[in-house]
Amino acid sequence: MVNANAAAAISLYTVGADGVLTPMTPATLAATTYFANVAIDLSGKYLYATSGYPGSSVSQYTIGANGTLTPMAQPTVPSGSGPNAIVTVKK
Repeated sequence: MVNANAAAAISLYTVGADGVLTPMTPATLAATTYFANVAIDLSGKYLYATSGYPGSSVSQYTIGANGTLTPMAQPTVPSGSGPNAIVTVKK
């Protein structure tokens, strides 16, 4: 169940050489939807996140050199009903 009063967000962390997570600045990126799954393409340049609430879509972000996420020009694309996984492949 999703808390309708909670703000949707993506938490941002850097991963240390020892695997320890450290919150980035800012530590969150506001989102317009609640995400079920995320995938990063093989180049490491793009992040995709599926959502089934509200509506069914895939959100698209570019990943900056320092790890920051920026919504793409077309921030979301529609998907099939209630996507529950996402995979990226090399073309």
